[in-house]
Amino acid sequence: MQTLAQRFHKFALIAWLIVGLGLCWIWGMVSVSQSRGAFEQEIRILQRVLSQRSEQHEAVLSSLIALENSKVAKTTLADFANQMRSRYPQIELIENCTIPVQKKFSCSRFNPSNLEPALAQQALDATLKLDLAQPVAVSSFFKNFPEHPRFVLSQATKKSVFIVWIDANRYVNPQEFSKDVNLELRTSLAGNILFQRLGTLAQANLPLPQFQLTKTLGSSFQPFVLSAKRQFQTRELPLLWMTFFLLTGAILSWWLARVLLLTRVAQLERVKAELALGHERARAQGTVQAVSESLVTCDRNGKITLLNPAAEKLLVLEASTGLGRDMSQVLNFRATLGGQPLGTFLANFWQKPQVMDLPEGTTLLSGDQQAILVEGSLSPLYDLQGQLAGAVLACHALGSFRKRMLEALEQSERRVREHEAMLAHVGRVSTLSEIAAGIAHELNQPLTAILSQNQASLRLLEEEDQTNHSLIRRSLNASAEQARRASQILERLRAHVSQQPLQCERIDLHQLIENVRVLTEHELLERGIRLEKHLEAGLLEVEGDSIQLEQVLHNLVRNAIEAVAGLNPDQKIIQILGVKYANTIQIKVRDFGHGISPEVLPGLFTPFVSSKKSGLGLGLSLSQTLAQSMGGQLTGENIDSSGACFTLTLPALASEMTYAPV
Repeated sequence: MQTLAQRFHKFALIAWLIVGLGLCWIWGMVSVSQSRGAFEQEIRILQRVLSQRSEQHEAVLSSLIALENSKVAKTTLADFANQMRSRYPQIELIENCTIPVQKKFSCSRFNPSNLEPALAQQALDATLKLDLAQPVAVSSFFKNFPEHPRFVLSQATKKSVFIVWIDANRYVNPQEFSKDVNLELRTSLAGNILFQRLGTLAQANLPLPQFQLTKTLGSSFQPFVLSAKRQFQTRELPLLWMTFFLLTGAILSWWLARVLLLTRVAQLERVKAELALGHERARAQGTVQAVSESLVTCDRNGKITLLNPAAEKLLVLEASTGLGRDMSQVLNFRATLGGQPLGTFLANFWQKPQVMDLPEGTTLLSGDQQAILVEGSLSPLYDLQGQLAGAVLACHALGSFRKRMLEALEQSERRVREHEAMLAHVGRVSTLSEIAAGIAHELNQPLTAILSQNQASLRLLEEEDQTNHSLIRRSLNASAEQARRASQILERLRAHVSQQPLQCERIDLHQLIENVRVLTEHELLERGIRLEKHLEAGLLEVEGDSIQLEQVLHNLVRNAIEAVAGLNPDQKIIQILGVKYANTIQIKVRDFGHGISPEVLPGLFTPFVSSKKSGLGLGLSLSQTLAQSMGGQLTGENIDSSGACFTLTLPALASEMTYAPV
């Protein structure tokens, strides 16, 4: 193991050395490129500066000729020359030489100078040999005076020649470029040297690149060639940073190699542990598969993680279909009206995890809709840290008591059907009473109007003189009598409906809501609707007629079913909430449908007002009447997010009432 680690570390260092040297070479090339760019930029700037100064020389010469042509005095020319010399320090001297008939020149200087007369005569002779129609730069005197190089720019007129002496040391100012640049200024590429300066740095020890650039000045009459050369120096390379980079990379490569090696060793150890764990898991899985009792395990979120063959057979459900589903959806426990409710069995277990036996007489609805009598227990599962990791349900079918249990189940279902039929009958009777009340209320006024009209007709007939007065009077009297009789019958029917006696008893709302859930369970399953109950813990008891109160809740749940029937599966949810306040109990039925239409909402509890095409508009009116008969109130509203909520408020039992502080 140690030899392998040494080889791995050595390989990592060699690989880093190759990569690091390559990166340093690229780094050096970038430094060379940056130095070359800076050098070329510096020479271009110098070329533009010299071109501008050359144009200044030509402008001065042209101005002098223009002044002479204007026939100004010599003093004016001298003043102008002195001004130009003070403005442009590279102009050393300005001379004006007249041309006599005998070809002998007499030159006058506009400003004092130490320039030797022989040198001035040499410049004049060189000038006369050239075409003086345009300004021209004549021979330099670099060879004779290398410590003070000069050159001449001259132009002739009909009467004289103007000569402008340029100081090359000021024309090409050494302070304007780097000291390590070799610089030459020539009249042409192979012409006379006007200015020359060698860099201060010696040749580099390493074979480093050399920069070179040649530029021509932009002046028309002074197209001098500027040549520059520079040697790239070792000091310009970031050798210290490169060394630091290589050392840091070597250290990091060594540590990275060590981490990778340790990671690989850990991976191998993990693979071995996983293989051992797989063997143990296979043995445990075989044991679970061989158990004849049905086992269903789930995680702490209630999702099924295991179904053994016995559970698959009991539930008529394949493991591939059941895994990952919620346990409450797969384990469909049934409860009858006379038995103990099982809807909150799983919820109670998760609130207080402990071993819980299934209540006696529990039946399980399998995948093929067969009711099976089972017994067993639900136990919590804990992880190594003692935290709740899930639960396991162990149960088996009671084969010896199957027939008896089936008979009990059928009897329970028969009671459910009878109870539902009784509720339907009460609903029909109540609806009939509501219709009668509505008819009595609506028709009483028309009958009263008929009576009034008939009486008026009688009075009119009594005032007229006709032979058949007696027959008309008898007919109208009979009509009025019948109208009075119909009005009395309707009044009695209305009084009978409004004075129906109330049968009061103690009602447990938990059991009442469970009964409503059982009654609507078939329709909920058929339409794929989920009914959620959120009831406050403890007693929720009121006093009233259980049948009528059950009819109210049944009506509200049916309305909610119709409201969510056409929605998406994730929106098919109905919630029943129960909350106890100081002296009242509120039951809320909440759906997630489209809500109550604005046209119907103001007259929601008005008889014969309905948003359904085939509805009579009497269900909510009847429900409110029944609630008010028990001292309660029924209200409805739209929820901002979606759907509607109906709230049934009932007074709590006198013995259970508590009073909130004022």
